[in-house]
Amino acid sequence: MTETDRRLGAVESSRGPLDALVLELATEFPGYFIGTQQTWNGVSLSAHDKDRAAHPGVYAVVTKDPDEMRRTLRQDQQ
Repeated sequence: MTETDRRLGAVESSRGPLDALVLELATEFPGYFIGTQQTWNGVSLSAHDKDRAAHPGVYAVVTKDPDEMRRTLRQDQQ
């Protein structure tokens, strides 16, 4: 089990920590709709560009790893 799995491991039974993470990411990246979605591997974080027509780049990111999401969205903002 990875550190990310441990951090998000309680998602199925308690959404509290995940909801806090979603709010944190939404505050950090206001140009994206941040949420969760059911995937083959459980619940993952998702980010979708609010205004795709405004700039080229990443439209959506789906991952269980919040650090990967941050890296990807930060790279897209550069």
